[in-house]
Amino acid sequence: MWTRDAAPRSLTPRRSRWAFGPLIALLLGLLPALPARAQAPPSSAETDATFSRGLSLFDAKDYAGAAAVWEGLLASVGEAKGWKVFYNLGLAYEAALDATRAIERYDAFLRAVEREPMPLPAALEDRKQDAADRSRALKATHGAVRVHSPASGERVMVRVDDTPPRAAPFTAYARPGPLLVEVGVGGPRPRRVDVNLAAGITSDVDATESPIAPPPPPSTHGTAPPPPPPSSFPTVWVVTGAGLTAASIALPIALNARAASKREDAEKLGVGHTDYAAARDEFDSARTLYYASYAVPALLGAVTVAIAIVGAVKQGPTTAVSVGARTERGGVSFVGAGRF
Repeated sequence: MWTRDAAPRSLTPRRSRWAFGPLIALLLGLLPALPARAQAPPSSAETDATFSRGLSLFDAKDYAGAAAVWEGLLASVGEAKGWKVFYNLGLAYEAALDATRAIERYDAFLRAVEREPMPLPAALEDRKQDAADRSRALKATHGAVRVHSPASGERVMVRVDDTPPRAAPFTAYARPGPLLVEVGVGGPRPRRVDVNLAAGITSDVDATESPIAPPPPPSTHGTAPPPPPPSSFPTVWVVTGAGLTAASIALPIALNARAASKREDAEKLGVGHTDYAAARDEFDSARTLYYASYAVPALLGAVTVAIAIVGAVKQGPTTAVSVGARTERGGVSFVGAGRF
């Protein structure tokens, strides 16, 4: 609620009776002209009793009760005839520390007075000035929250602080300080706006609800991630490696022929020949080189096989494996279909 610790200024029982007493006579004088309705308007005696009951509540400091009685009285006689009650309602709400309703009722009273023919009676002129002073003082000591209607034109309920929700647009008043404004109360897309009020300053709030959130992405819980695309087999590398391996076999063959030639040369010279030792060394060197030359095709072959194995592993199985079992008379037979 808008309840605060501070009391409104210049609200005394004496001032209240000054405001209420003449109003009874003014109000009762306007009642006979009310048009006929489905339910007969209250009589002068009923109106007098209702107003007096509100006055008693006000004097007993039950300002909320007095306001409720006078609001009911205003609703029964209509604003066109009972507009002077706006002033008394402003006094009651101000005493109850409800700045928003007090300002609304004072300003409604001032608008009604402006429609009256001039010159105004002295008592009404005095009330007009008092209502204007009170409204101006409340606006100076309170901050205002002006809630605008949404651009969509929809009816949106807004709650300012902990007051009851109201349909936008409206202006609410509260003491300076932090304030919570809830837009779209009771709707599917509410949102909150934090406002820091300053005395005499108006803060604007748009009563547009939160935008519709996009639908959440489909849940992937419990589903396996899609398999990665299969890798292609390195056919070119394997074929090239196999070709180089086959070609490299020619090297040991050639070196073998050279070693055989060196051996024949040494044998022709004979053991007793002076050049036999040198010829034998050349043969030994040629034979060693011949043996070592087998490392070339062996290395190329090993590399080619390794490439083929790695490519096959990365590519994965080309077909799925399924193994089933069925029971047959006389035993169990397995039915399998698969690729490995």
